Amino acid sequence: MVKNAGEVFGGSKLTLGGTIDFGTSTAINMKVWVNRVGANVLLKLEGTSGATGDIIVPTTVANAWEELTFDVTGFTGNVYNAVTLIYELGAVGDGSTDYTFYFDDIKLEGTSGTVDFKELGISYFPNPVTDFLTVNAPENIDEIRVFNLLGQQLLFERPEYSQSQLDLSALKPGAYFVKVAMGGKEGTARIIVQ
Repeated sequence: MVKNAGEVFGGSKLTLGGTIDFGTSTAINMKVWVNRVGANVLLKLEGTSGATGDIIVPTTVANAWEELTFDVTGFTGNVYNAVTLIYELGAVGDGSTDYTFYFDDIKLEGTSGTVDFKELGISYFPNPVTDFLTVNAPENIDEIRVFNLLGQQLLFERPEYSQSQLDLSALKPGAYFVKVAMGGKEGTARIIVQ
């Protein structure tokens, strides 16, 4: 894929023959080849009902194939039938090798024991949240982690109680994922910080 001169949103939309069945997968892997480290690759999940999910992962290898992993935890509850790939979103292309992106072998990966909070009997409120998020579990919580949409961990706690209050007041407004581990199981929820 080449991002030509003047293109900011240049990309490729791959319309699928049906909907994505995530099963227990928590990630989409894709092989990429670019000529520099730190180039951002956006994978956008699109659905017929207007549901979208954007995940950006930077490259870490130049002039060789590498496999990027896009964490889709929290997106699996929606129906998607297309994937759009955008290379260096927001940067104006020029058609050179700096804006040439090769991709191959897109596949679902990362099966794990992570499930929705409901399946583990975990409740949380309020959502959207402005300052404190309360998490209640049926047993003691081993770990709570908060991630941004890029998969970067922003908060980690080991409450070792069945209830925890997370101070999220320092987070910028936007969408985040909360992962709770208890008794060898993990649950995930998507929250909105206002």
